[in-house]
Amino acid sequence: MKTGNLAVHIVFLLALRLLWTNAFISPHCPSSHQQQSLTHCTALRPLHEASTTLALSPTSRTRGEHQTSSVNVFTPAANGLGLHRKKGDAGGGISSRPATMLGAWRCSGNTNAELVKNLVDSSLVRSARVVKAMETTDRGFYTPQDAYEDRPQPIGFRATISAPHMHAHALEVLSPAIPMDGGRVLDVGVGSGYLAAALSRMVGAGGVVYGLDYIQQLVELSRTNLDKDDSTMLSSGRVVLKTADGWRGWPENGPYDAIHVGAAAESIPMDLVAQLKVGGRMVVPVGPPSETQMLVQVDRVKDTGPVSESFATEGLMSVVYVPLVNSSTTT
Repeated sequence: MKTGNLAVHIVFLLALRLLWTNAFISPHCPSSHQQQSLTHCTALRPLHEASTTLALSPTSRTRGEHQTSSVNVFTPAANGLGLHRKKGDAGGGISSRPATMLGAWRCSGNTNAELVKNLVDSSLVRSARVVKAMETTDRGFYTPQDAYEDRPQPIGFRATISAPHMHAHALEVLSPAIPMDGGRVLDVGVGSGYLAAALSRMVGAGGVVYGLDYIQQLVELSRTNLDKDDSTMLSSGRVVLKTADGWRGWPENGPYDAIHVGAAAESIPMDLVAQLKVGGRMVVPVGPPSETQMLVQVDRVKDTGPVSESFATEGLMSVVYVPLVNSSTTT
């Protein structure tokens, strides 16, 4: 091959390689080095922060702390979660719609106000009601360090507080089911107490949030954090805490307008569905422990007939949650 033709050939190959690289690397996705230094909300690749799991039955062995490692790829049909159903079935599949979050966001800020603003700018928070709840619930009261980083943070007792964008998403999904005043909400796996506080500010003065966790120390931690934030939440009875198995719920205070489960069940937990009002909504991760699971929206559509046929489901996104130990089987 002549020297001139060889040079042309090399230039052509270099140009082809550049086009190929640009086709598969988004200009909006920073390098891993850049990601570590971000202080504003930036959409990354389709990954989601992990949270916690819930024991489904007395023989289930799951564990209550949040996962502190990172994230999993969005896979809408993960674990054979099948077609969307009009009615619930404990043994059936759950379909997923297109994810409402197509990436793991980093919306970190230097203050709580900046963190919330970045969540709003990312469209993770859309409703004024959720904005107000998050603005008035300073994560600094609930996180021992790096409170305004958009990632899970350790809170002790092998547990973490979930990333802000996951809390924001849960509040947005539950918001339509929660009355402006007088709502009743159950927070399963109360952990740091942060989400219970934010929910309390959403249900209004006439509402109550019931928070439970099977780890007594976490219930006490929640109580301490809530007192630092606003002691009247507990003294007025707007937030009530209890040490209990999450899979059982808190039936004597139901039915609930909304239930948040910071835990993954292998199938829809019927005990919790039974504690929803008609028109009530639950958010719960569903799937095998330590594998890809689906964050599922459960809407109670009737309160007659079998509980397993009383609800509709919608898959929201893939997540990975660690197990929560049922206290009745803890050794």
